[in-house]
Parts: sequence; C-alpha cells; structure tokens
Amino acid sequence: MARIKDVDLDLPVEFSPYQKKDCLIDWIENTEVFIMQPEDAKSFISELNENGLLELIEESLQSLVQRNDGTQLLTAMPYLSEVKAVFSRLSSVPNELLNLLAEWEVLGCNIVDISFVDNLKRWQGSANKMLKDLNLEPCYRCEKPYNQCSCNYENNEVTK
Repeated sequence: MARIKDVDLDLPVEFSPYQKKDCLIDWIENTEVFIMQPEDAKSFISELNENGLLELIEESLQSLVQRNDGTQLLTAMPYLSEVKAVFSRLSSVPNELLNLLAEWEVLGCNIVDISFVDNLKRWQGSANKMLKDLNLEPCYRCEKPYNQCSCNYENNEVTK
C-alpha cells in the first residue's frame, strides 16, 4: 500500500461517492464530486496525522486508476461510516463536503473514493536503476541514452 507521503498535496483532492453491492463497487452516477483545494487538503491531512487518524486513508491507499491525461492517482476507498466517524472529530473538513456525504448516503453511497495525485517519488529510485540497467540512462557527454550515443563508454564512463 502507498503512504500519504506518496501523494502530491500541492494539487486538489477529489471525493466521490461509490456503492458496494456484493463484490461490485460502482460510482453513483449523476452525483456531485467534491474537489478539496490544496490548502484545505494540507490542513485536512495534517489534522488526520495529529489525531492519529491517517489510517482512514492509508489503510486502502493504492494506485488503482489514472486520469484520461495519464495523471497517476492514489486512491483510498474507506466505508462511508468510517469517513463520517472520523470527519466528525475534525475541524478541517469543509461543511460543503459534510453536506455532500449526507446527500450521498441518501443515494446509497457506502464507500467514499478519495483520490490524490501520485507524486511518483517512490518509483524514482526503481526507475533510475531500471534505466541504468537497460543502458537508457543519458550519457553525460552527449545526453543521448547510452545505447544510442556514439561516445565510447565502459561501465557508464566515457573512455574517449
């Protein structure tokens, strides 16, 4: 599972209603999605952390989807009952979101999708190692991937 440190809190966070029936989880159509602005999201996460309640998000935070533009998301999908219990203890949750939770519940919502933009930092070390292993890391002299450069190199060091 991902951790809260893996999300980009400089970008908005989306909350949307889902309904779990048997083994299927479906988005509740024709409902309003709540967009929490970065300043509010930072306060919200800070307050969760200060109260030892980050588990609400981190327990299910994982990479499930990406936007149509390719933006990778990290999504938590806690039960609505858990969300309401935790949110009732926080002062940083906007009233508009609290009102939407009540509306969603009437429509059959029992899961809240909380989507953050993935900051992808946890993959950087792996990606760099993979590029190096594949000789795709850029040559420091010509800046082409090593497998495409015309410099003579040995062990990723230019020898000419």
